[in-house]
Amino acid sequence: MLARAYELSQVPLMLRYARQKRNLLDAIRHYLTVRESKGLTALLDGVLMPKEQHGVAKHYFAAHWDFRYGSRAVSMFEQAPHARLLVLGAAAGAPAEKVALREYVRVEMASASHGHVDLASAIDELTMATEWMSAYLDHVSSALEPKLTAAVSSGTLSSADCSAAVAAMKAQVDEYRKAKPGTRLLLYAYRHVAAVDLERYRAALETDEGRWFMRTSRHALIEALKPSAERFARNLGKVL
Repeated sequence: MLARAYELSQVPLMLRYARQKRNLLDAIRHYLTVRESKGLTALLDGVLMPKEQHGVAKHYFAAHWDFRYGSRAVSMFEQAPHARLLVLGAAAGAPAEKVALREYVRVEMASASHGHVDLASAIDELTMATEWMSAYLDHVSSALEPKLTAAVSSGTLSSADCSAAVAAMKAQVDEYRKAKPGTRLLLYAYRHVAAVDLERYRAALETDEGRWFMRTSRHALIEALKPSAERFARNLGKVL
């Protein structure tokens, strides 16, 4: 049952997509002026480790398994339309969907009905979509700050550049979270889904079982990404 819950959560798929994305450095690229020729994009190599990530996520799931809700949550989310909407929500984050998602946000999102937007926003909050999407930048920002401070002490980074980089990273994380990327992603993912199905899905997520399932799966995902953020910061510290 635990293995099935992990599979239903879509954490394995979301971790795979996280490893495929190579634009995570955008949060700092424009604010670090030193040693750009070193090839900072290469700093992601060896950072996102599949075996470790799945191990951390599975361990979190096992450690937080609640027999009051676990089995009932699996039974509920295996039903239609919930299972399909779980998959659609995760699949929309695939790198292959990036261009279509951007175009949807630019052209079509404004025409979405208020009801659809409200449902996507509610599901965003219930599934912690924006929260987990912001978590990696949160961890990177926190882990980088002491590395940047150390670079100032060693004379490889100016105090002004350090302050600008730290402030810019924190501001970008805040702006990213306020922009509700999870809502935009879900509007795109569910653009062809009937409102009645979204309402049923929201109702399922609002149950005790639904809240436990999403809280556990999203925190498992966030915990799985933490070590990679720390390694990324450590690697960056070596070239500053």
